[in-house]
Amino acid sequence: MFRSKLSVVPVWAVLCAGALLVGCSSTKEDKTANWSPNKIYTEAKDEADSGAYDKAVPLYEKLEGRAAGTPLAQQAQLDKAYAQFKS
Repeated sequence: MFRSKLSVVPVWAVLCAGALLVGCSSTKEDKTANWSPNKIYTEAKDEADSGAYDKAVPLYEKLEGRAAGTPLAQQAQLDKAYAQFKS
């Protein structure tokens, strides 16, 4: 009997630790998840035009991934390079 109780304790501890870690997830919600590539580009361009280059760069990076291989992604690369230069 003593032996079976010892094998349950580590399993129980691992399950509890796993449940606690899942509750502490640091994944941030992506506000652009449902945006079209054109909307992302417009938002990034607006941020850059207002001088908020630090906010524009991540938007351009998202656009590069979502519109890969398109002229819009190529423009995003150019605009991102400029925003990085200015910031």
